[in-house]
This record gives sequence, structure tokens and C-alpha cells, in this order.
Amino acid sequence: MLDLLPTLFRPFARFGVRRGSQPRSHRQALPARSARAGRSRRRGISTIWLILVLPAALCLLGVVVEAGNLWLARVELTNALEAAALAAVDQWGDAGVNTPAARMTARIEGVALAAANTVSTQPVVLLANGGGVAPNNNAAYSGNVVILGAYNPATREFNGLLDPATAGYDLAVRARATVAVSSILGSYCGVSMSPFGITTQATARYDGNQPKLVRVDTFVP
Repeated sequence: MLDLLPTLFRPFARFGVRRGSQPRSHRQALPARSARAGRSRRRGISTIWLILVLPAALCLLGVVVEAGNLWLARVELTNALEAAALAAVDQWGDAGVNTPAARMTARIEGVALAAANTVSTQPVVLLANGGGVAPNNNAAYSGNVVILGAYNPATREFNGLLDPATAGYDLAVRARATVAVSSILGSYCGVSMSPFGITTQATARYDGNQPKLVRVDTFVP
């Protein structure tokens, strides 16, 4: 009878727990908990990086947007002044005479063309700048003004005090302006910021047939 005991209990041996081992369910739970812990650590690291990088990224984006806004404003102002200078000198040249009335008409034409253009949705305002002394009647040479004068193509000199009938010189008009451009960040973020000032100018000459934009190396006075 005792010899039969091992045979009788052999089928039940596979249901026992071997010494030093763990239940199957416990052995499977350990890798799952480790995976969850790893994912939690990765999420924590990602959150820290986001907190560190996001402010710098937002600052960089703000600088790019602000620079683009200023670049666009300068392009718009340049276009307005070029249109004003071309229109004024064309009117002056087509008049065929260099009288105070012809000069004032040219100034008014330049002012009108500038106002037809905008910078940041605001029209460009120029002063006609007449009423000064001969030969060109300029009252001022700074500010938002239309300046009539003479241009030397050889030396690229614009002279507001010289008679354009002088040998080697042509009729010329110079339009200059400074405009204030509001900050994009200040407008949309509620931040109090002073507007940016943009100054530029454009000069056109009349060569006897048509107006042309020109570069100026020397400005007098």
C-alpha cells in the first residue's frame, strides 16, 4: 500500500507551488507596474521641459511678430513716399514753368498721393511745405514734408536751396516722414508699450521726359 502513495499523488503535484517561487499572478503584475512607473517618469520629464521651453518660445515668437510688423510698416511708408515724390516731380516737370504756383501745385499733388497710401491702416500725412524763400520756396527741411530742389545725377546730390535750372541739375522732389507704429504685443497682450518710430525718405527727379526714383548720397542743406 505504501508503494502506491507516490503514484496516487503524482497527478496533484503540478498544482503545488515550488519552493522559492511566486504565484503566477504576482509574477505578471511586476512588469506592468514597472511600465506604468516608466510612463509616469517620462510624462514628468516632458512637463518640466515644457515649462522651461514654452516661455522662451513665446518670447521668440513675439520678437518675430514685432519685427515683421515693423518691416511691413517701413515698406508701406517707403511706398507712400515714393508715390508722393514721383507724383510731385511729374506734376512740376509737366507744368513746363518753374513759378511759385507751379511749385505749389506739385507740392499738393505729392501730399495727395501720400495720403492715398497707409501705414498700419493710417494715411500718410505730409505738409506741402511752401511759403519759404526762392528759388524753391521750401519752408522746412525736416519733418513730414515735401521738399522741392535740384538733383545732380553725376554726384547724386539733392540741393533744396539750388535753382533746378542750374547746369547739370534736374528738377527733383524729396518726400520724408516719420510715423509711429504701435506694438503688436502691446495691442494684443494688453502690455503698455511706447510706439516705434520709423523714418524714411524717397527722392525722384524729372529728366525732361519722365519721373524717376533716384538715390541720394548728399543732401543739402
